Amino acid sequence: MAGGGLAGQIARRDDISVEDFVRDFLEPNVPVVLGPRFTDGWTARRLWVTADGRPDYARLAALYGDAQVPVAECGTAFFSDQQRTTMPFSAFVEAWQRGPRAGLYCKDWHFARHGAAPQAYAPAPPLSNDWLNVFYDHGAPELDDDYRFCYMGGDGTWTPFHEDVFRSYSWSANICGAKQWLLVAPGQNELFTDQTGSWVYDMTAPDEARFPRARQARRIEFVQHAGETVFVPSGWWHQVRNIGDTISINHNWANEFNLRFLYARLKDDMAAVRHALRDAVDMDGFAEHAQLVLRADSGTDYRAFFRFVDYMARLYLRELGGGSGGVELRGLAPHFRAEPSLRRALRLVAAVLDQLAADPAARELEQLPADIARTRALVAGAVDDPPPA
Repeated sequence: MAGGGLAGQIARRDDISVEDFVRDFLEPNVPVVLGPRFTDGWTARRLWVTADGRPDYARLAALYGDAQVPVAECGTAFFSDQQRTTMPFSAFVEAWQRGPRAGLYCKDWHFARHGAAPQAYAPAPPLSNDWLNVFYDHGAPELDDDYRFCYMGGDGTWTPFHEDVFRSYSWSANICGAKQWLLVAPGQNELFTDQTGSWVYDMTAPDEARFPRARQARRIEFVQHAGETVFVPSGWWHQVRNIGDTISINHNWANEFNLRFLYARLKDDMAAVRHALRDAVDMDGFAEHAQLVLRADSGTDYRAFFRFVDYMARLYLRELGGGSGGVELRGLAPHFRAEPSLRRALRLVAAVLDQLAADPAARELEQLPADIARTRALVAGAVDDPPPA
């Protein structure tokens, strides 16, 4: 069945066209495992592992030993995450080789900043429509950020139950080793959250006194093997545990198909902020103060979200107008740069801009309503009256 997976089994595709991936997985927001074909040519799969498929510790240390990397202590909970520290990559590799008892997991390492990414891999064409990293690379370089990560850890290292940042998509490609995945379909938050907004830490062993219905959540459990890539759609909470010594390359990403989910998450977070600050709602400057709290809690705010949408809309308008998106869109598969896809994307952008324009939290911010209206008019001129075929 197209999409599949909703009855407890993950869909798998050894090969798939961009068009079929959009139809069967992006648009319906359904997970899938892509076969090793999509990573067979990656340098990382040749140079980061030994002939028997294990991490090449010596080569990795030689390549990246001086990098400072974030490391999670998997045996120590810290609120909804794990205790984190930072250490030289060479020191992490030494601890990693001592075996799983160390419980150390190099995770969320922005390895692209160390020059590894361009040589190590290239996203599969169906996963190339990555607005989030286009924006951070070209639209906001002063932020010095991206959403490309490398994860490395021994047997049993793991990531607790969570939803991805901004309610973005993610993909995770195994360079070596295997991962045990648990995915929970959207719309079930009431089963694994409590009245304070806290959620289950370990979905395989929930605190049943706090979360008595957690085990009722519909889930998909499966193993991802070396070379395979998992697509995690927006709003699918998940938990992952390594089987053996494992390396993966991961992206968080977004595009026109999940833009509405990103906005819905932002709006939900804004509602939570306003509720928390309800006793101060009449103070001078409340709207701007609420945005500051929103950014601190969620990593973004209304102006930052609009800046992201506006930037991508203008790139697409330039491409549609017969120009070129230039280097910014060069990494997207041709399907995503074809005229029908550009128009479809801009229609979806327009729908989100309409919602944003009507949002009271946006309307009370200085200059933002005028900026939204200006971009909406540009987009409308491109998609509301398309030229005849």
